[in-house]
Amino acid sequence: MARVLPLVLWRQRDRMDLDRLIAQASRQDERSALGYFLELAGQLGDDRALVQAARRLRDKRRTKTRQFFAGSLGPHVAALARRNTPKEALRWGYFMNMGLDSFRTLFEKFARLSDLSGRSRLPVARASLAVSDRNDDAGRSVSPVDQAIRKSRDSVGT
Repeated sequence: MARVLPLVLWRQRDRMDLDRLIAQASRQDERSALGYFLELAGQLGDDRALVQAARRLRDKRRTKTRQFFAGSLGPHVAALARRNTPKEALRWGYFMNMGLDSFRTLFEKFARLSDLSGRSRLPVARASLAVSDRNDDAGRSVSPVDQAIRKSRDSVGT
């Protein structure tokens, strides 16, 4: 889910209520996480507005680096996470065993199917790697990315 979040934010950038999203992240003490993913979305999608929005979330009082994903790590996995952490994650106080290339690969794969409005250029059925076994109300296949977007849009609306 973490790898697709920058793409979801980028595709929904024109439709999301950023002030409301920031307020929700603040209530749940997730400003740093949202800032990190907004920065990634802006960087990968070449969108300065998203990078600027991320800067609004920076808390320079937080100086301790912590594991992004929940759970305890053994010493070997912790060392790998520290080595593979993107500099963007470190700026937000996180380390993770997922390099920037992991985010970039997924982003570029699905973003190229999108036009500036965030709509898919190709029908989902023609993009075989994006097709899932889920169908929308009309019986058409829905990609995992579009499922994540719909889920995020639905959760923001509640």
